[in-house]
Amino acid sequence: MGIVRHRLVAVNACIFFVAFAAVVSYAPAGADAPDGYSSEDANAAFDVDFDDIASLGNITETEVPSRTRRQAEVVIITPSPAACEPETVTISLRQSDDLSIYYFPSCTRVQKCGGCCGNSEALVCQPVEIEKLYFKIAVKKYLGRRRWKTLAPKIITVERHVKCACGCLIKETDCTPLQEYNTAECSCKCTNTDEKKKCDADKVNMKWDHDSCSCKCKNDPICSSGSIFNSNTCRCEEERLSLRRPAS
Repeated sequence: MGIVRHRLVAVNACIFFVAFAAVVSYAPAGADAPDGYSSEDANAAFDVDFDDIASLGNITETEVPSRTRRQAEVVIITPSPAACEPETVTISLRQSDDLSIYYFPSCTRVQKCGGCCGNSEALVCQPVEIEKLYFKIAVKKYLGRRRWKTLAPKIITVERHVKCACGCLIKETDCTPLQEYNTAECSCKCTNTDEKKKCDADKVNMKWDHDSCSCKCKNDPICSSGSIFNSNTCRCEEERLSLRRPAS
């Protein structure tokens, strides 16, 4: 960038010199100088050190790669792990999506748990001690034509995380009646193992769903007219219509 800057200075100086010379050469003989502009100023304008300008043109392209290499240097930083602890985050205090209602302030900063818990996706940083904060927010409604209506202030409850710890993402309360909680793996395990074995026996058409603890079809095709999909066999079968005697 320094090389380019010097060259631009040299070019600008040359352009100024040529332009000024053209103005002087076309000025009428004996014409008065503009107010506040003397002949000494004109001489000073032409007092240019052409040796300095010429020296700028001696810059060779071989200097550019070295400067580029210096700019391309990357500093490698070893990051520090983000421990599981309270950290300052910005939260919204707006209580409505109505853009004509203004809240002041519309946001604030509070302490919330953040950070990582190793390489396990089963663990998350979560609060173990919480403090409730009560914020009083001013509310106004814009009525149009620069008219405002002051509404009753809002009391907003916000949780501030005081202490944090790594814990299971899936809790025991997340398990269904067909599941039991595995504390070591932070997961819910299906208890109907016999049904799972039957499902695994037909791996071509069936698959076991660990969330619902039930056997499901791998594919759910769109059947042609006159056929319906049978979720037990995972196939399209001919629809059987029951004939009923019309009511008398």
